[in-house]
Amino acid sequence: MPPTAAPLVASVTQPVVGPRLLCSSAGLMTTEHVMIDRFRIVGLLGRGGMSLVYVADDLVSGARVALKVLHPDLARSESIVERFLAERDILSSIDVPWIVRAIDAGVTDTLCWLALELLDGVPLSALVGERATPPAAVAATGARLARGLAALHAAGYVHCDVKADNVLVMYGADTDGWPQVKLIDFGIAGRIGAEPTDHAFISGTPAYMAPERWTGDQRLAPATDAYGLGCLLYELATGAPPFTGTLVELAQAHCHHAPVKPSALGPVPPALEDIILRLLAKDPAERPSDLRALADQLDAVAASGPLEIAPNRSMHRP
Repeated sequence: MPPTAAPLVASVTQPVVGPRLLCSSAGLMTTEHVMIDRFRIVGLLGRGGMSLVYVADDLVSGARVALKVLHPDLARSESIVERFLAERDILSSIDVPWIVRAIDAGVTDTLCWLALELLDGVPLSALVGERATPPAAVAATGARLARGLAALHAAGYVHCDVKADNVLVMYGADTDGWPQVKLIDFGIAGRIGAEPTDHAFISGTPAYMAPERWTGDQRLAPATDAYGLGCLLYELATGAPPFTGTLVELAQAHCHHAPVKPSALGPVPPALEDIILRLLAKDPAERPSDLRALADQLDAVAASGPLEIAPNRSMHRP
């Protein structure tokens, strides 16, 4: 059995007893033998700034799911509820193995919830740090994410927050022997072509935000996710994101400064470095637009060696 200490591992971290959904003195919801629609809460899985995530049993299908419940205070806002439920619509339009699957969503008088497939893995952010990831691992991870993003873009959406925290590395191997990864958290995803004033356009994580996100002078486009993917692959390849600093320093760097070449920081092969730097182009038009083709290029790099980013095990190609 995999360890259960990681933040998003599919395990019950808190027993549930009692009849109602309550609000604690700290404003956080707690559950005690509660039913939400057709779902019976089993235990608490994790907390976020806007919601709690529970392990729950789907009494219709018999499957165990992750049930994301919006904080009751936020559920009073029509705009927040609309955006929360939009995640279901986005995920329901995509059926690929590299993106978390939505099951259902609903609203009651006091609750807004989203049921997702329960994933058994750990955030990629828990597996990276100051030590660089082997190039083949970087490429294999990037190829899967590129295919997931390509499917998302084909459905008409942009993720807007591609980063290590929003990638789950699954326990066990994929069909080709590499660990499977899944892109999660579509809470600020937006439609391609959205105006710069749209909430999804101006939200994100500063260390991964594309130049046009900072300036707000471009409609929402897939190139934004390509840049985020470049930041993520840079971080995996070197052990650190391309830029660090204060908010002002990050804005200046993303908009005006070239990152240090990955090969100057470690043994990054030319083919992988070229991909990363093209993804990090300041001009959106200069970034790779065909992420499926990019995934094939990353697969070629991945063929060079084993991937070892899964916790407590080494994953080798068969």
